[in-house]
Amino acid sequence: MRAGATTEARQAGAKIDDLDHSAASKATAEVYDRDKLEAHRGIAKARASRRRRSAARSLAVSAARVPTAKHRALSAAARQRKADDRVADLVPIVKELQAAGVTSLRAIAAALNEKRIPTSRGNGEWTATQVIPVLERLDPFVDSGTSGK
Repeated sequence: MRAGATTEARQAGAKIDDLDHSAASKATAEVYDRDKLEAHRGIAKARASRRRRSAARSLAVSAARVPTAKHRALSAAARQRKADDRVADLVPIVKELQAAGVTSLRAIAAALNEKRIPTSRGNGEWTATQVIPVLERLDPFVDSGTSGK
């Protein structure tokens, strides 16, 4: 073999090695880029999942918050209005019963049941215990619990 041919062969071999090396570098770079992209996607998914869990937790916490004094006062006022409205509906009926001589708690309860007047909750039957607050609201200045001594 001639001396120039050996040099040419070496140069050709070096070029092939360079091509193989650059192809390997490109493949490595592509794998690296793909892995990097997948890593970013994974991070984005994790962040989105964390945000969803955080939002759900926020809703749960806000639903479980203890009401403030202001909320309790508003709620009590609403319940009072509802009870006053309910008694206002019952006033004519109870007054009519009392005028007819039905004055005991049990008798008033029985008469309300007989007339099918629903209780404040809308279910069940009237009892003497349920009639007491109604009578107290009818005339708040009369104390039904004391004998007047």
